[in-house]
Amino acid sequence: MQGLIWGKDANYFRANKDNGHTNVLQMLKSLTVKDLPADLTIMHTASVQLGHNRYTHIGKLPPKEWSELLLASRFVLGIGQPAYGPTALEALRHGCMFINPVYDSPVPARMGVPFKSQHEYLRGMETGSEGEVGRAYVCNYRQGDVDALHQCIAKAVQGTGLAPWLPPPYTRDGFRSRFGEVIRGFVKAASASMSTTSTF
Repeated sequence: MQGLIWGKDANYFRANKDNGHTNVLQMLKSLTVKDLPADLTIMHTASVQLGHNRYTHIGKLPPKEWSELLLASRFVLGIGQPAYGPTALEALRHGCMFINPVYDSPVPARMGVPFKSQHEYLRGMETGSEGEVGRAYVCNYRQGDVDALHQCIAKAVQGTGLAPWLPPPYTRDGFRSRFGEVIRGFVKAASASMSTTSTF
């Protein structure tokens, strides 16, 4: 019975770098007093002291060991940063629920697009963008809300666990389909440009 905290940089555990409103260390320490399963261990990779035997520091792992750890875990807990990293999708691919923090106010992210959560695509899955299957794999919680986080963890550890799964756009067929659409768009635009040029 184990879960993982996503955050390799120790600074992520002290406060969210972008919105600065959440003391992540304090939130995680508060979580230990909640009525979670007695045998639940929560592991993390960052070199921080969480001060409770429920938490285990595992350090950085080679890809094969990381994959085995994900396969043996019930959830991956996001703490706010980094936004849109690959670990959230790796979690689903290995049968882990991704517990996704939602910000009180959007934070600036890549290409000037404001993010309302650590992983925007997965945030929408809980409300049904991928149907009933997707809803089982993501639990959104308001960043800093220990009670909401506890409910997500309780949901993740109940039952027999989840099977490995990826949302359709991230499968091989989904990627090929999207790539094909991009190429067809370029070909169509190039054809239109050549046709316009030839009229002069």
